[in-house]
Amino acid sequence: MKKEVMGLVALLVVLAGGSVADVDRMAVAEKLYDTYCVSCHGEDLDGNGEVAELLDPYPRNFNKYQFVIAYKDRFKNSLLHGVAGSAMPPWKNVLSEDQIEMLVEYIEMKIVDDAPVTAYKRLRADMPKPGDAERLDYRGSGALLEVGDVERGYEAYHKHCTSCHGKLANGKGPNAIALGHAMPRNLINKHFLNQPEITDERIYRSILLGVAGAPMPAHDHLSDQVILDLIAFIRSNVEEAN
Repeated sequence: MKKEVMGLVALLVVLAGGSVADVDRMAVAEKLYDTYCVSCHGEDLDGNGEVAELLDPYPRNFNKYQFVIAYKDRFKNSLLHGVAGSAMPPWKNVLSEDQIEMLVEYIEMKIVDDAPVTAYKRLRADMPKPGDAERLDYRGSGALLEVGDVERGYEAYHKHCTSCHGKLANGKGPNAIALGHAMPRNLINKHFLNQPEITDERIYRSILLGVAGAPMPAHDHLSDQVILDLIAFIRSNVEEAN
């Protein structure tokens, strides 16, 4: 009870524009989370809040500590500006930047400190360009990359991706439910995929390296040409969805 009262007092101080220098930041952050986040992301930060089942896609499961480590830099931007194509709203007109920083710190403290194994920062991989050498050209044939082809991408998608993302690319493939939380990405969600930050390079990395803390595995067995073709197909699908 005392902790709840102190947390409430701290929250009122912050919302009133006061300093939290003499107040436990984590108590404030916890109260902020309980006030603004718990209904979607849940008391255990697992994305299973009271309204989660009504949302598509489901709220982020922060218990996937690999995701917290790999994509921490995205949290602040998502809190500030929301996530297009999802139920995550922008909070920049509700919470101050310091309050948002506290929420990021709170999530990291709650999840990463209890992680069962060490998680590492995400690998980086630059997206190749047409004319570059093929990454998997081990025999030295001299094969050079071409611009991604939609038709080839369609064939590659149906060979490698439909079991999770579905034949309609809506994230509802036959394996989707078994994967649990989070579900596969809806690849015809134009509001999400048309965001400026969802670049071809980001899609390339997600396919090549997988997505930390999500069911999306690495596909480094695919050639760069196949990945470029897949990106072309995904972009074409989004254009048709418009």
